[in-house]
Amino acid sequence: MHERFDLDVFVELDLYDPNAEHAAEREELLKLLVAEGCTVDEMVEADRRGRLFALAGDRLLVPGPVALSLAQIAERVGIRTAAVATYWRALGWEEPPGPDIPVATAKDAEAIEAAAYIASFLGEEKAIAFVQSAARAMESVAEALSAAVRSIPTASVATSSELDTARFYVKRIRGFDRFARLFDNLFRRSIVTVRQHFEESQSYDISAQGMMRVAVGFFDMSGFTALSQTLEVDVLTRLLSRFEGVVETNVRAIRGRLVKFIGDEAMVVAPTPDALATFALALVGRPIESEGVSVRVRGGLDYGGVLARDGDYFGKPVNLAARLVSVAAPGQALATEAFIDSIQRRDDAERLPPRPVRGFDELIEIYRLR
Repeated sequence: MHERFDLDVFVELDLYDPNAEHAAEREELLKLLVAEGCTVDEMVEADRRGRLFALAGDRLLVPGPVALSLAQIAERVGIRTAAVATYWRALGWEEPPGPDIPVATAKDAEAIEAAAYIASFLGEEKAIAFVQSAARAMESVAEALSAAVRSIPTASVATSSELDTARFYVKRIRGFDRFARLFDNLFRRSIVTVRQHFEESQSYDISAQGMMRVAVGFFDMSGFTALSQTLEVDVLTRLLSRFEGVVETNVRAIRGRLVKFIGDEAMVVAPTPDALATFALALVGRPIESEGVSVRVRGGLDYGGVLARDGDYFGKPVNLAARLVSVAAPGQALATEAFIDSIQRRDDAERLPPRPVRGFDELIEIYRLR
């Protein structure tokens, strides 16, 4: 392992000082980096950024060498170089300096090949949109994992040595093949779930326009903003986690879909208004409680055709549901006339006086679910 290891080289590059307090530890770190195949140039650049401890893990995450140009990938995949550049940008990677300069690993080439395959049946425009959406989703997953790892004391640069941190990352990243299996299974099951959701929504007549007919709901914890001014951060965090857990548990029960969390607000869609009504009543019927703090949930609901794009939904029903939640009282779920007209138990809703809603010119007929 150490045949190519020469401390004098690292001294000349200011990567090693034999008289430094932690010289022995730095020597072991450099040996680890050499063993993982990191180049001297990579070490110098990582040290310049104060990230030498992370270099071995980075090498495992993106195994080199960086040896392929866009033109070489194009030849390997059998597509134009311009198409490779388009897919490269869609993946969100750094702009390449030129088509003939090595910028990619073999794994990068596999990703481009996958994008080309997707384009073969979706068409280039839709494939690019899908790849961009997938890249954004994976960035969110990576951010969530990174935040979780940073919260582990042994992974903190502030509380452990460079060598300990490097060894921690290397040990964990060696098991990252498990993530590939996790993501593969999640993706396959999600495809089935999304297809079932579409079938239940009875949206075949508008699907060619990228539309779906769904029940849309927005739900938030009433008064949470005010609480955030008085409660400790860890208490707020646990309260949010409790809210998120309740939302996720209940949305699975109705075979709906959690679209996103926006702070203390959740956007949920369901294939039928009856399903979303069941969800809404369960959510607003009980307060969210954590460590003696109790917060009521409120909701806004609408039903109709929406544009389904990149895992999100857009259109009037979305906008109106978002507005209704802001005027609902704590523990109250307000719904539009379109929503109420589409549920089986219409008599379970109380009609309220029509009222103006911000962003809409006409008075809106509003009902309270009960």
